[in-house]
Amino acid sequence: MKAPRIGYLDVADPRLPAEMQKTILGKGKECASLLRSEGLDIVEAGGMVTTESEARRVVSEMRNREVDGIIVRCAWFLRANVVAGVSQYAESLPVMLWAVANPNDTSFEGLALAHGSLDEIGARHHLHYGRLTSDDVAPVVAWAQACRIKRMLVGAVYGEIGGRCLEMLPGSSDPNQLRKLFGIHVDPLEQWTLIRRAEEVPESEWKPVVDRVRDEYKVVDASDEALARSAKLYVAGNAIFEERGWTFAGIQCQLEMIDNYLAPCLPVALWNEEGFTVSCETDVNNALGMLVCREITGRPPMFADLFYLDPERRVLHCLNCGTGAPSLGGGPEKVEVHDQTPLQGTRDEATGRSLCKGGACSQFILQPGPVTIVRFGRIDGRYVIHLARGEAIPHEFDPEEVSGLTRIWPFAYIQLPPGTDAGIFLRNMRSHHAVISPGEIVDPVSRFADQVGIEVIGQPGI
Repeated sequence: MKAPRIGYLDVADPRLPAEMQKTILGKGKECASLLRSEGLDIVEAGGMVTTESEARRVVSEMRNREVDGIIVRCAWFLRANVVAGVSQYAESLPVMLWAVANPNDTSFEGLALAHGSLDEIGARHHLHYGRLTSDDVAPVVAWAQACRIKRMLVGAVYGEIGGRCLEMLPGSSDPNQLRKLFGIHVDPLEQWTLIRRAEEVPESEWKPVVDRVRDEYKVVDASDEALARSAKLYVAGNAIFEERGWTFAGIQCQLEMIDNYLAPCLPVALWNEEGFTVSCETDVNNALGMLVCREITGRPPMFADLFYLDPERRVLHCLNCGTGAPSLGGGPEKVEVHDQTPLQGTRDEATGRSLCKGGACSQFILQPGPVTIVRFGRIDGRYVIHLARGEAIPHEFDPEEVSGLTRIWPFAYIQLPPGTDAGIFLRNMRSHHAVISPGEIVDPVSRFADQVGIEVIGQPGI
């Protein structure tokens, strides 16, 4: 994933003699070097900033270089109008005030003055104070990741393939609110268009996809027709995503597509594995969560249904109807592919049979390790993010769980932290859908929420 590009400048009192300025700039080089070692792309000011006119010039240059945010190191006592100028000239770019703990300078004093000044003028900003160590700058890195996400979403395009799925109200949103809050544009497309384009894909393009699946996956026990149609949808989708300039997408599937053509689980798994985020069931809020998590971790997250919580053991059972990216299960060599269950289709009242036209599902259990549960949603029209920490744990394969669907669908078993209140968790859930992202990413997601003015809800202390 692209590294966050962050502008960096040292601000201090203009009265300081040349030798002290040299020391401050030396410390600034040390700060910038540490941030680079932590994976950030740092754009330095090139000198100490002491006046508002200098601040205006520096910020203008940083904006031209398309930085995602700006760090102001309060290196000594300073002139508050300089910091105010940085914040105001930065416009929509997030600003962080940073001071390195040092008893031999007045940086803490400068930080307090700068913070109070920006609050005086109502300028949104973030604070950091600590030692110059990798552990201490971890919050700065998380903030920078949030800056990158915030800027990336402005102008992003969400491709909505089909309408609202199964009348799931929390899965839909207001396109104008998404535009206002995040800068996301919603571009709708009928599922029929994807199906038509899929049927036009020549065998020379779709057959290699089927061959690759058969060669790479541990077990492939799906019909030839399901694999062929899955490959056609995959190829057609790739072309549509590029033609329409989509950043991410959602596909309705149920019930029109699954009843008339195919459950598109396998192509959705492949798209997510290969770097293009696609949510099933046109759940735009989960699509947004998946995109944010991928931008932070560089890995595909799992779109999951949270279907059971053991309140005593605090183990959350999660499933997906077949769209899990294979790396979530340890790679395709550990993942099986099976035919979709007819339970997913509409029941024909005349015949008593399902109208499901089949599909191919990935089957695995999520690999063990730390995870973060993320869910965007709305309360009375106001966006919030539900966050929870957890640990994906090994689980004995139970072929009878959820009426035998363990045999064909991907599952995850998440151990929630000690002290988790099941009642609070339930009240904070925004839907049965959530994103399970490998890794501990509560901090960067929370900082992103703060930058766009969204409340984070979760267990106490989240």
